[in-house]
Amino acid sequence: MFHDKLKPKTQTGGELLSSPNNLTAGTSGESGDRAYWDARQAALGISTNGEALLPDEIVFCERLRKQYPDQSLDTVLEWLKQGQIGERGVRDAEYDFVWMAYDGQKWELKSSITQRYESIKQRLKDDLAKGKTRFIIDLGVGELTDELRRQLSTYASKRSISGMAVLSNDGATLTFIA
Repeated sequence: MFHDKLKPKTQTGGELLSSPNNLTAGTSGESGDRAYWDARQAALGISTNGEALLPDEIVFCERLRKQYPDQSLDTVLEWLKQGQIGERGVRDAEYDFVWMAYDGQKWELKSSITQRYESIKQRLKDDLAKGKTRFIIDLGVGELTDELRRQLSTYASKRSISGMAVLSNDGATLTFIA
């Protein structure tokens, strides 16, 4: 389940009626409406190079802003235009953003709906095979436990990961692993 404290919508049973991963759900003005996410994206105040960000990317930017309270978000990161559709019908590998406020390098966002090591490792696997080496993992409202930190550190040291950071506690904590 994706946690978005800004606009939760529930149905019977308490599950999310619409989530950032399901833009077709809901009615006008609800979190499943594209116009709703477009408005939140516009409020970020960053250049997205013409890209319509996915809801989890928008929420990540909102959380990351908490780490830089005295800076405009457009001085913190720049979203990259995604690659073209290649011969196999797949987008060319590209990182998500340049983290200007940290190291000026390209980084890949991995939003995680769970704090389980195996799930996160699976999310990284394909991108590592494509040659990506810098990742920020957004745990949402979840907490980075000592065990998960140790596991990710070991994983990063055994792979060609040149940068790994974890954003947790709804953006209140940013931890650098590698």
